[in-house]
Amino acid sequence: MTRVFIFGTLLHAPLRAAVAGSELPTRPARLVGHTVHWAADESYPVLVPGAGVAEGAVLDVGGAALDRLNFYEAAFDYHPTQVTVETDQGPETARLWAPPSLPQIGGPWSLADWAPKFGRLNVLAASEVMRLQGRMAPGQVGRIYPQIAARAMGRVIAAGMPRRPGLGPLPEAPAKVVDQRIPYVNFFAIEEYDLAFPRFDGSHSPVVTRAVFAATDAALILPYDPVRDRVLLVEQFRAGPFGRQDKDLWVIETIAGRVDAGEAPEDAARREAQEEAGLTVARLETIGTGYPSPGASTEFYHMYLGLTDLPDSAAGMGGLDTEEEDIRSRVMSFDEAIALCDADGIAAVPTVLMLNWLARHRDRLRAAA
Repeated sequence: MTRVFIFGTLLHAPLRAAVAGSELPTRPARLVGHTVHWAADESYPVLVPGAGVAEGAVLDVGGAALDRLNFYEAAFDYHPTQVTVETDQGPETARLWAPPSLPQIGGPWSLADWAPKFGRLNVLAASEVMRLQGRMAPGQVGRIYPQIAARAMGRVIAAGMPRRPGLGPLPEAPAKVVDQRIPYVNFFAIEEYDLAFPRFDGSHSPVVTRAVFAATDAALILPYDPVRDRVLLVEQFRAGPFGRQDKDLWVIETIAGRVDAGEAPEDAARREAQEEAGLTVARLETIGTGYPSPGASTEFYHMYLGLTDLPDSAAGMGGLDTEEEDIRSRVMSFDEAIALCDADGIAAVPTVLMLNWLARHRDRLRAAA
C-alpha cells in the first residue's frame, strides 16, 4: 500500500471515487510550509510553498486504485514526490503529485468555494478520462482534456435546464443503459450505447444499439446593429463540407464557438464575438436553444442576437492564430442578408433560423434603438 497526501480537488469524495474507481477512506492531514491557492484564471488549486499550512488528507491505496490515480495525475503532467505531513497520529511520509512548475497564483482556494461550481463538472470529466486508461497515454489525454471538460460542461448545463413540454404526456422513466463504449476519441468522440429507451405506453424498448457524435455545447451569436439595420456574418473553411466533398468548403454563418468548462453560454457568446470579429456586444437577446441533429449528435446550441455597433470598419479578418482560424467577416444590410438566405446562399441552417428570428423581431428592436 502507498500512503498518499491529497490537498485539493481530490478532497471532493465523488471526484475521488470517480478517479480511483471506488470510495477511498481518508484521514485528516496537514502539510506545513505550504498554502493552497487558485491557479490564476483557472478552475483548479495549486500548492504554494511559504508560511502557512495546507489542509488535506492522507489515504492508503494500492493496486488498481493507485494505478488509476497515477494515470489521472499524469494526464495533467503531475508527477509523484515525497512529503512529510502532520496527522493526528504524528508525522507521516506520503506521496504527493505535483506539477513541474507553478502557474500564476490567484487567491486562497477552498473546497467549499470550488465544489458548487466545478464539482459535478470535474466528476463527469474524470469519468471520461478514466475510460481512456489503457487506450491512450496520459499526455494524449491531457492534450484533449479541454474538449473532455467542455463535453462535461454540456452535461452540467443540461442537468440544470427545465424539461420542455411535449405534444402530450411524456414518459417519466429513464433509459436503461446496459453497456457503453467509446470507439473513437480525440478532439471529438463517438459514444456507443446498448440501451432500452422508455416508450410512451410506460414500457421499455428491447435493448438497441445507438451511437452519437459526442460534441460540446456551442454559443452562436448574430451581431445586429438596429440603428444601421445591419448584421455581421462570417465565412470560413469548414471540415464538414470537406468531408462530404462539397464544392463549397467556405461556409457563411453566424459567429459561433464552444462553451468552455465553467463558462456560461452568454459569456461564451460575448467572448466569441470579440475573438472572431473584434466586437463588443452591448446586449444579448436569446433566440433559442436546441440540438441541430438530435438523432445523431450531443451538440447543443445556445443562440443569441447580439446588439452592437456595426460601422463599415467592423468587417475584416479575425480568429485566433492559436486555433488556426482564418475567418472573414462581412457587414451587410438586413435586406441583403435575408435575400441571401432566401436565395439558398447560406448552408449553415442555424444561421437561416437566426436570420428568420430577426425578421420577426426586427421592428421591435429598431423601435427600441
